[in-house]
Amino acid sequence: MWSYLGGFSSFRDLAGYRVEDLRRDALVGLGVAFLGVPQPVAYAMIAGLPPAMGLYAAALPAIFGALFRSSHHVVSGPTNAVSLLVGMAVAAHVGAYDPVKTAATLAFMVGAMQLFAGLANLVALVDYISTTAVLRYITGAGVLIAAGQLPNATGTSLVCGHLPQQLWGWVQELPHTQPAAVALTVGTVVFLVPQRRFAPRLPGSILVMSGGILLS
Repeated sequence: MWSYLGGFSSFRDLAGYRVEDLRRDALVGLGVAFLGVPQPVAYAMIAGLPPAMGLYAAALPAIFGALFRSSHHVVSGPTNAVSLLVGMAVAAHVGAYDPVKTAATLAFMVGAMQLFAGLANLVALVDYISTTAVLRYITGAGVLIAAGQLPNATGTSLVCGHLPQQLWGWVQELPHTQPAAVALTVGTVVFLVPQRRFAPRLPGSILVMSGGILLS
């Protein structure tokens, strides 16, 4: 059990920590924060949750993951595919349960199953998942996420259902398009595409998010 939890190996790492490393670690942490703030907010919206929930989902797993991890290369936090699955669970109980409570209950259930899988050494089963299945899963998740963001791009109402139903519902809502939402979407793309090519050091995502908040 102690070896699985990593034995608080993070504290053992601090034994040889040098003051000279603090500056570099601070810069790296700042860079991760610039990237780690906009993405979880978007993931929360994909899951149908308040944006603040994305910040909680990014901060808490990073803290506990750093304390209990057994590898230096583990990334803890939300992803777009997981957000999509959570969104499906939330959408299935719309009107019956609070979305935040539904997502929290799902998180505890998944955590319990993952803990059991780790203690029972079942992680090796992941090696039997074929690359084709993973690629299809990622591709399908990307398509569904893109379709789910179309209403946000045009400021129209979201239509729940399968992918064809979502697309057709979005087309039917186009007469109610909000020009401000379209302008913000186009402005975001116009800024980010050249920024990533000519000024990749700038935190484009957080600049766009901050600008959008100020304009709103």
